[in-house]
Amino acid sequence: MSALNLARWLVRQGHEVGIITAADKTDPELYGDPIEGMRVWRLAFPRPYTFWNHTKVSKWWKPLWYLQDHFDPRNRRLMAIALEGFRPDCVYIHTPAGIGYNSLREIGRRNIPAIYFLHDLSLACLWGGMFKDGKICATRCTKCRVASHIRFAAATSIPALAFCSPSCANLEKAASVLPLEKFKTAAILNANTYPAATLPRTSSNHVRFLYVGRMHATKGVGMLLEVLEKLATSYRFTIDLLGEGADAAVWRARFGQHAWCRFRGHVPQTEVSNYMAQSDMLCTPSIWTEPLGDVVIHALVLGLPVLGSAIGGIPELIEHGKNGQLIPPNDSAAWEEAIRSVLENPAQLETWSAYAKTHTQKFDQDTNGHKILALTDALMAERQK
Repeated sequence: MSALNLARWLVRQGHEVGIITAADKTDPELYGDPIEGMRVWRLAFPRPYTFWNHTKVSKWWKPLWYLQDHFDPRNRRLMAIALEGFRPDCVYIHTPAGIGYNSLREIGRRNIPAIYFLHDLSLACLWGGMFKDGKICATRCTKCRVASHIRFAAATSIPALAFCSPSCANLEKAASVLPLEKFKTAAILNANTYPAATLPRTSSNHVRFLYVGRMHATKGVGMLLEVLEKLATSYRFTIDLLGEGADAAVWRARFGQHAWCRFRGHVPQTEVSNYMAQSDMLCTPSIWTEPLGDVVIHALVLGLPVLGSAIGGIPELIEHGKNGQLIPPNDSAAWEEAIRSVLENPAQLETWSAYAKTHTQKFDQDTNGHKILALTDALMAERQK
């Protein structure tokens, strides 16, 4: 979504934009076809399954998928088709997985400047988050070190290269395991825009909590629901949970019978905005090192206060006691205390909401888009020296 938001913004600024992406099994291939003012190369990269279907396939296919994603020579040939067809002045690299890390060498071979967007820790970790078995990894395993070496070598085959992360925390984490000091780096929020709600805000005689995101153990949803289940014996509230994921069925079976707990499944972004307009507080109880937390920005832009874990990039968005609260991750006692405080003093939510609505400039798409363009100009000027 961040890549698409940025591409659309660049078109509105008068730039020419080309996109290379992987085709799904049922998608027709595109070779520079015009879509929304952009030229799109949607190509069938050789994989046993597409990147977004990885949770639905047998684990026996995964070693083959990774081998092809790192070494299959056809990745480079397909990347070359797009590069020759568009001849870019600069390449923005968002998610190489599924297109092939070795395809980045075609960018380097042509000496095209590139910005690698560190949306997560995929350059350092096979799973993208340095989080496994319910806890943050203190060190990287052998598999991750090997994969990281291959990926980083492919990326750094590009002579004029910069790294851009949406948060200082994610950039610092990446720099702690990758030699980024040799390159130009920047922490810039994603140049995103979020749809306005199409429904008016309504009032309620009870606090309405909201969760938006993947239904996965890394997100801390199970802990949050256990806390709410305990508080439900003394307080009246509701929570809507938007999203799907590996643990959705387990949590539905465990908590779905409660009238205060409503699982809504996956909904489009406009509907997310509508749910935010009908809620009083977003809960983001992540227990892994979130690179940023775009849903937090989405909420704050719409004036919805946030209870969020003090981990990763989330503390760079929430101003404690002004537009929400920061709570130690995976600390059920601390979360219970924070939620109880909200339930006993709901009037503070209006103060937090008013502050959020008047402090949105740092999230502005134009502000962050121009910062990315400034980084691009600096990179290209350095290459010309």
